[in-house]
Amino acid sequence: MKIAVVVNDLELSKAGGVGSFVYELCKAFLKANQRLMLIGIINKGENDNDEMTKELITMGASAKCLNTRNQKDALLHFLLLAEKLRGILNSYADGEKIICNVHLKLAALVGTFASINNKRISVIETYHSQYSRYYLQAKITSPLIKKVICCSDSAYDEYIHRFGRKNDVYSIPNGIDMEGIRRFATNANQANQQERDSETTFYSVGRLSRQKNLPVSITGFLRCSGLKAKYYIVGDGEDKEELEHIIGSNKSIQLLGNLERVEVLRRIAKADMVVMPSLWEGLSIFQLEALALGCPMMLSDISAFRQVFNENQLNSGELFRVCKWGYLVQTNNADAWKHAFSHYATNSCLKNEMHDMVMEISNEYDIGVTVSRYLDVFHDVIGG
Repeated sequence: MKIAVVVNDLELSKAGGVGSFVYELCKAFLKANQRLMLIGIINKGENDNDEMTKELITMGASAKCLNTRNQKDALLHFLLLAEKLRGILNSYADGEKIICNVHLKLAALVGTFASINNKRISVIETYHSQYSRYYLQAKITSPLIKKVICCSDSAYDEYIHRFGRKNDVYSIPNGIDMEGIRRFATNANQANQQERDSETTFYSVGRLSRQKNLPVSITGFLRCSGLKAKYYIVGDGEDKEELEHIIGSNKSIQLLGNLERVEVLRRIAKADMVVMPSLWEGLSIFQLEALALGCPMMLSDISAFRQVFNENQLNSGELFRVCKWGYLVQTNNADAWKHAFSHYATNSCLKNEMHDMVMEISNEYDIGVTVSRYLDVFHDVIGG
């Protein structure tokens, strides 16, 4: 089968969780002996140096870019880009039927218009949840999209509710190469034998944005008195100054900025607890990476996080819950986070039991399971 994966930007390593998932998905397609072309719309001048994209090419993928300068230009000229993409897809198809799997709004817009009046191109959209200002585009492009794959059960519920489409919509949870992540982190730690921190270590990783809700977890941590613990936050973004103001001169919380992926995984493999206070998520790739490494988690009480562990919502008045895999915490209650941090810091003996449960659950989110379900959908379309 010929598969074309269309993304906003070929710099997958800089595209956050969606970029990481596309990378994992494409690797799994190639390992399953599928023919693959990766197509990006925007070229920021660094596509040729992206490590993830280069690895996919080494594995046998071809890569093309429409070379528009930025998202604004792409939206202004999306019909011209669609025509350019149509030419690339037709050349790639070479008379055969192909699957065009589009990710994120821009790629979905250009990809669907490229397929107009072309029976050889079947567009399948992967919906990554919480698309803002997407209703009109979804309504216009829906007749051109054969099937929609939602990245989690919560994204599926959201898509059905927001856009009204029920036919040919599927929930296929994101996955990653669990064993590959474990080997990667193990090799990194062997290469860098840094001593383990003697204090309890908490880590948050992601863009410093409203979505990640870090002011609440930081405030909760700062309210813990006498806590022998460190809270490290990896990432950068528009909320950095606000977080620096909240932290002030406190040395127990450190903003580490952006780190290389190998360094992030190395640190998480040694961490005591991953902290994710998000207001919303689809299915977080970082959460899956923490699963792969067996790291217990302290999570906000949102649907996407609960579904991974099949956990029920907190009861009314329940500040936090100690679970077999970690902690579920009231999302916007800094005192709830304070009590959760304090509880774990004084009960770190729970880590081994939580680690074992996390490792057991991780097998359900291996990329092999994900890609098998994707290919079932693709074959159904090509066969039809």
